[in-house]
Amino acid sequence: MSLLFTEASSNALVTVLIDAISAGEAANRPYVEIYAGTRPCDTSGTNDDNILLATVQLNTVPFAAPENGMAIANESTPQTNIPTGGVATWFRVYNRSAVAVLDGDITLPVGNILPSCAEGGASRGLVDGDLIFDATRFFKGNLVGIDLLALTTPVIS
Repeated sequence: MSLLFTEASSNALVTVLIDAISAGEAANRPYVEIYAGTRPCDTSGTNDDNILLATVQLNTVPFAAPENGMAIANESTPQTNIPTGGVATWFRVYNRSAVAVLDGDITLPVGNILPSCAEGGASRGLVDGDLIFDATRFFKGNLVGIDLLALTTPVIS
């Protein structure tokens, strides 16, 4: 069984995540580490097969205010040269104090925003993944920027 929240409750939950990501030293920016390999079961470590492909700093205001249980990351400039090539499969978001906040899956832009329950969908959110790239194969030396990063919770209509 899955939980569904009212829009107000869902927005409040997403705001808690935004606050956790925004916490820490004001001079620092939250950032995302992008990995190849199997995503670990929790945010306390990595697996032996994990390869850090890139690190991308988020905007100084990392996310827009949530609407309909979703907050989209504000645009950040591609700034990271990829030190090692590979296929991106998961990511970890760190707050301004370099404390891990959450892990998520990476996918191609094959999915669109799901329709609301009233429109025949089960929930609102991204299909298949939380962080979207135009291509998941990263090549050494290329720049990387985030195409779409969304924090979502399921909303009932």
